Amino acid sequence: MTAVTHYAFSYLVCSAMGCDHITALTASTFSLLPDIDHPQSLIGRLFPGVSKYILRKYGHRSVTHSVFAILALCVLLLPVLLFSGMFYAASVFAFSSHIFIDLFNRSGVRLFSPISQKEYISFRTLELRVPVSSWQEYLVLFVIVFFAFSVSGQAFSLTRAVRSASKVLYKTYDIAVSDYKDNSGSLCVARIEYFDHLQRRMVTDTMDVLHLFASKAFLVKDDVRYIILKQDIDEIDIEATEGEVKSTKIEGTGISLLEGIPSTQFIAGSITVHNYDPDIKSSDVLKVKRYTDHTVLELNYCKPYEVRELMLLDEKVQDAIHKLQRELTTYRISELQREESAIRRKLRSLNRSGIYSHYTTATQLSSELSSIQSSIARLRLNVGSVKDVETQKKIEQLQGYSVDVSVYAVEL
Repeated sequence: MTAVTHYAFSYLVCSAMGCDHITALTASTFSLLPDIDHPQSLIGRLFPGVSKYILRKYGHRSVTHSVFAILALCVLLLPVLLFSGMFYAASVFAFSSHIFIDLFNRSGVRLFSPISQKEYISFRTLELRVPVSSWQEYLVLFVIVFFAFSVSGQAFSLTRAVRSASKVLYKTYDIAVSDYKDNSGSLCVARIEYFDHLQRRMVTDTMDVLHLFASKAFLVKDDVRYIILKQDIDEIDIEATEGEVKSTKIEGTGISLLEGIPSTQFIAGSITVHNYDPDIKSSDVLKVKRYTDHTVLELNYCKPYEVRELMLLDEKVQDAIHKLQRELTTYRISELQREESAIRRKLRSLNRSGIYSHYTTATQLSSELSSIQSSIARLRLNVGSVKDVETQKKIEQLQGYSVDVSVYAVEL
């Protein structure tokens, strides 16, 4: 039989034993081991030297397909009993299932090799036996897959089996990322062992998964967000729960759209600021990308208080406009003209009350008025200067300021 048929039958056997989906997937990889005596098999191609040696010395479906091979596996896997009796039993049954189903091939199985070379076979009638890679085998495979799915209620494949096996043996971050993506939308829990830089020691904990990026994990425990770098993670295992991640789409124009987001939620998405470059620096939860006429702020599961500075953008833009307007020559002239009008009003008031009784004050005001008029005259010569034109362009650009919001408010 082919590797796919062996694996599918083993999965059916393990599922019928009561194994959970992950255990059945992982243990079923042991069903591929007996074919290490064939260089063209899946396992044989992985270990060509061992495969060719066994084939040359004992032949195909001999020592690796014998009851002695089953006993040897039972002994080798004894340490597994310390962790899981179910996995131990499933692995032995998976290995044995390969030998059992090979009894239905055209050629027999030497069950007691190397002591006896007698071949054991299921049916004496040749037509009832199943040739390898024939339409009969594919029919058998279809029936096996149907019953396997009926028993377990889960889909399975060799690819998922390899990943599940590596997940059991090597709980790596990349596998965790794949598991997280496979359960998109479900609330996932991470069982993680990592190095805590604050405590300066390895920590084992269970946390809710906010998001897994390629280089770091965003996890939550007791409403506190933890950002753990990939290189600090020793082991991590992802498990989907029946809960769901709740997210609300917030999209439109205006930074005020972010108001009212509860402090228990996280904000993920992008904010595009047009015609203004906010004085904001990148961080673990906020990435700033600056372009010629706009700035993109990528929010990676920020807490509302972490984007509080963004809520002040409208006010900051107005302050920047007013500051530039004060630099314009026309604005400075208008300011001086207001001072001129105020002095003239004071002089008229002094004139009505008797200018000679306020001679000193009137003289001082007249001097100030003359100085202001001289300043206005000089400034009028600079109206429309290069500096004024540049300043006016900056003002017009800021007056075109707008904010496009496209984020999700996420709650675990």
